[in-house]
Amino acid sequence: MRSFYLLRDEKANISMDFLTAVAVIIIAFIFAVSVLSSIITPYSGYSKELYPTADRAVTLLVEDEGYWECDGGEGTDWEFKWNYSGNYNYSNVTKIGLLDSNEKNTLDPGKINTIMENQGSWWEYPVSSSSGPELDNASRAMGLGRYNFYIQIRPLNESKYNVSAANQRATEMVGDKGDVVSVVRYSRMNQLELVGFDGATISGNQDLSKPLFGLDNNNFSYILSNGGSEFTVANISGPSTEISNILIGIELNSEYEITPSYDLQNDEFEIYKNGNLTTLPVSVSAVSDIIKINIPIDSINKIENWGYADFFYIQLNGDDLMAIEPGITFFSSNSKIEEFSLKTTIWVW
Repeated sequence: MRSFYLLRDEKANISMDFLTAVAVIIIAFIFAVSVLSSIITPYSGYSKELYPTADRAVTLLVEDEGYWECDGGEGTDWEFKWNYSGNYNYSNVTKIGLLDSNEKNTLDPGKINTIMENQGSWWEYPVSSSSGPELDNASRAMGLGRYNFYIQIRPLNESKYNVSAANQRATEMVGDKGDVVSVVRYSRMNQLELVGFDGATISGNQDLSKPLFGLDNNNFSYILSNGGSEFTVANISGPSTEISNILIGIELNSEYEITPSYDLQNDEFEIYKNGNLTTLPVSVSAVSDIIKINIPIDSINKIENWGYADFFYIQLNGDDLMAIEPGITFFSSNSKIEEFSLKTTIWVW
């Protein structure tokens, strides 16, 4: 029988090459995990929570029409609920979206100007005049909840606005606040611009003494985005011609007269003759006389529920003031559409 004996001082040994290989593998694994983690989650800490919030909010703004609902109904025309006729119905607005309901990837200028402040062809929100209740509800309806935020909308064409002013404002509002994320989306906007009316081609009521102008519901965003309605009329002279009063309303009778109508008082609108501010009655003694009328939205809001009507009408009355034929002269038929691209940026912290 053969016996084997182990030496008492014999121990297990691991080579240095093996230890080095294992260490390299472990270091490589940790590095790979770290790199993959940074790729999958580009923001860490509080920023990890901010980015998806900002991304969701700006996507909602430019890709959704928005929504309102209350006991009286529901709809996507939330801009007429937000602050309508001096009634602040913020809580009825479930979702704020700026998309035009009629066109894809196109923002509605009326919705933009309802919530944002126009700083000269670029827009921002919030501003110093934003009240506490308004800002709280805007945060809720944009899905921003407890976060701080700032939004700018700019034309891509930098010749259309003051770039320095917009940059300075963003710096002032966002500043150095620690964890801040920003997300950008691109879209476009169609801006309705009214051009002057030729008095020799306007229509009116059946006895042809009251020129009548109409704006259809699809273009009500013009009123919201411009804070009212402004237009000019020229070539309306005649023997002893004058404009004695201006009526507004949303319904017509069979003779193309506004009924019921609201008779604007001199302090409820502005009227210019050849560039000079004046008051009614206004005489028009020459073909070259140009009459400019500006009706602010506060006066238009005196017509209850005008935003839900099919048309908004303006009627000029006066001695020897003539229209060419019975009917309505529509603003949209005497206007032009300017289309431009927009950049929407939201900062959240």
